[in-house]
Order: sequence, then structure tokens, then C-alpha cells
Amino acid sequence: MIDSKRDKLFEEIMQAGREESRLSILFRNLIAEKVGSNITDQECMDFLMEMGKATPGDLARITGLTTGAITSVIDRLERAGFVKRERDTKDRRKVFVKPIAGSAEKAEKVYSSFVEDMLQYMDKYSDSELELIRDHYQNMAKIFARQIEKLNQEK
Repeated sequence: MIDSKRDKLFEEIMQAGREESRLSILFRNLIAEKVGSNITDQECMDFLMEMGKATPGDLARITGLTTGAITSVIDRLERAGFVKRERDTKDRRKVFVKPIAGSAEKAEKVYSSFVEDMLQYMDKYSDSELELIRDHYQNMAKIFARQIEKLNQEK
């Protein structure tokens, strides 16, 4: 039962967040399909694009996937021409996975319409409102990270 205007607003925010999450998953799945991949591989590719390079162990830790699953992801991304494996020059036992130059262009072409829509949508907000939106997303990321950690500890 909703007791106040604030409770109703909170409920509406939670519902809007769930809707955004569902649509985001559907959208990212469709993007992955358009570039001939799957959402797990594309999420790993996204991590690699941000980091520049990572070891398979780094990717496993960041994604929560097993090292065996990460090996399969890297194999698929490598076959598709998105990444390459490189040996560490200081320790040849160590392998880095790096995005291949230009490999993100295919996804960027598909994302460009979304980016245009987002920029047009956000243009109506003042700088202080954009800071609030940024803060919201940064804080939600922290909440998700805490909850992931908590759930992983319960295993």
C-alpha cells in the first residue's frame, strides 16, 4: 500500500528502473546479434575497450565468469576478429587480450542512432541536472557492485 506521494514516487522510480533494465538487455542482445556475437561476448568486449587490455583472469574476475567460460569468450571474439592474444614481453607465461584496432566500428555503427537519441534527449537538461543524472548512475553502479559482492560471498 502506498502511504504517501514520496512512496508513490519511489515505486514509480523502481518500476521505471526495471523497465529500463529489461529494455537495455533486449537492446544489447539485439546489438550483439547484429554484429554476429552474443551479449556475454559483447560485455567482455566492452570491458576490454575500457581497459585497453586484460588478462583472461582479469576478465573472469570482472565478469564473474569462470576461467573456462572466459577462454571460450576470448576464442569466439578472436575468431570474429574483435580481439587478439598477446604474450607479456616480461613474462611469456602471461597472456593479454587486446581489442583489435577498428574492431569496435561495427558495433559503433549500430549504436550511433542510440547515441544520437541520447544526446538529443539529454540536451534539454541543465548542467546541474546532468550532474544529478551522472551521480545517480555512478551510485547505482556502486549499489550493484556491493550487491554482486554480497551475493558472491553467499555462494
